[in-house]
Amino acid sequence: MPCPTGEQAFFYIPVDTPVVNSDPAEAKPVGITVELGDDVDFVISAAFDCPVDVTLSVFAPGVDPQDIFYIDSEASGAERLSKAIADDVKSNSCSTSGESEDDIRKAFENLVFYKTNVTGLDVPIESLHARFDPGLYIITLGVTPHGMKGKTLYRWSTGFFIP
Repeated sequence: MPCPTGEQAFFYIPVDTPVVNSDPAEAKPVGITVELGDDVDFVISAAFDCPVDVTLSVFAPGVDPQDIFYIDSEASGAERLSKAIADDVKSNSCSTSGESEDDIRKAFENLVFYKTNVTGLDVPIESLHARFDPGLYIITLGVTPHGMKGKTLYRWSTGFFIP
């Protein structure tokens, strides 16, 4: 798939198996399988013409409608964005009061990458099972050319429901 050159967002009906396509609008890079109970398995698959940095996030309005959970690089858990920002502010002795939105974004731009400097993703994520309460979940995969700043990205989102 070509490298992102602008900001493009895609939302699609959930699929069990990722759909790999050279056209980002036709790709469905996140496959989701929800089994009885709270067992959820993800498979992420995509290939790019350039090295990219990747974020993987989950929005769970039934769990916390005011926060986003980011999957860490080991796919061993999810961290709330608000906690990650607070920890980064504390550890770097910086303050966000009085700073512009761009200043804050620059301070946290590397905070939540799932993978960096990769040209492909073929990742099953099974270790997150049994961590989902009943409710609606929106999972988003964001991809930007490695090291690029700003709004040059692809963003795919899909949802699933746990009864």
